[in-house]
Amino acid sequence: SQLLEFLEGLEGGDEITNTLLVVSFEEKVLRCPYREIYNSGKSRDYAGWFVPTTTTWSHSTFKSGSKTGRTDEDKKKVMG
Repeated sequence: SQLLEFLEGLEGGDEITNTLLVVSFEEKVLRCPYREIYNSGKSRDYAGWFVPTTTTWSHSTFKSGSKTGRTDEDKKKVMG
């Protein structure tokens, strides 16, 4: 079930996860605005939304995951 899958992430056996208590659980499916634009056939609008969002996410993710010995300037060069 979805609840059991979610709870697996909380099974750490540490002080924090041992004190958590799930009091309710609700699953909802939300429409993705990017998918809506993509499915509408408006490819330019889709690219206009999707590309900057993906770039923002990937740059911050790769920057935080890069070697700690690199300077911010080196990280910017790698990101392009």
